[in-house]
Amino acid sequence: MEIARKEKALADAVASIEQRIAFWESVANVPAERAKAEEDAKRQAEEDAKRQAEEKQTDNQGNAVNSDDTQKVEAVQSIDELTDEDFTKPTRSVQLPELPENVAQAIDTGGKPVVIK
Repeated sequence: MEIARKEKALADAVASIEQRIAFWESVANVPAERAKAEEDAKRQAEEDAKRQAEEKQTDNQGNAVNSDDTQKVEAVQSIDELTDEDFTKPTRSVQLPELPENVAQAIDTGGKPVVIK
């Protein structure tokens, strides 16, 4: 009976020590967890700022705009500079080179540059 009582006391002491170890390990991790949380918050804030900046660089139709909210237009010197993506997945507004007079009259440009998106 005495041995059973000592074994129980020993088991209780071990459990108590294990609880204390678990407590101190969790306390020791608090600064590391806090630093990780602060780092995550900073990264999220940077991502949000970047997303907002990107949103401000386009209008409500997704057209690139300058800081004064005018449409950003990229002039090309030759139609060879146009890519297939300019037509299939347009991401930029492109001002075409000056058109021959007969073409300009046919599409009635009125002397204005032709811009495609």
